[in-house]
Amino acid sequence: MAGNAVAQESICECGAVPLLVALLRDPTRPVAQAQAMAVVGALAATPAAQEEIFKAGGLPALTSLLSEPMPRTQLKESAVSALHALCRASGARANALMVQPGAQAALQGALAAYGPCWYPCKADLHCLLNLLSKAQADLHCLLNLLSKAQVIAAAEADGAVMVERPEAP
Repeated sequence: MAGNAVAQESICECGAVPLLVALLRDPTRPVAQAQAMAVVGALAATPAAQEEIFKAGGLPALTSLLSEPMPRTQLKESAVSALHALCRASGARANALMVQPGAQAALQGALAAYGPCWYPCKADLHCLLNLLSKAQADLHCLLNLLSKAQVIAAAEADGAVMVERPEAP
């Protein structure tokens, strides 16, 4: 059902996404949790539903599934795929995942659980960690630019005159 575009639109329109995300957070109902993950996983692949999942707290809910002590499961692999789809489609969501406490450790822990074998989920985990790394590098560049701008503004406020350095030969 969730693979059908009309059904996906209906799920979003009727307000079911927050309920599905809430089920992802409920380990006391494993069958309902797995069924919710199947629907959220299908929805995460569609741009129209991605923002709904994000607004409903999907990133923390999906990340928490990776921190569960259970071994590799279809539930964890589906959570990784959904996280990858959500973050790949939006730099803002990748940034939100980057600043989420414990997210990077959960992703690295999930990756370590795969050992030397190669699985499609492992590729998604590598991509997610690369997205986070790029987002962190972008953040550091932005902070450096802001720091330089603040230094220049402070110097100008103190009446300092900026002098260009001559180019090295």
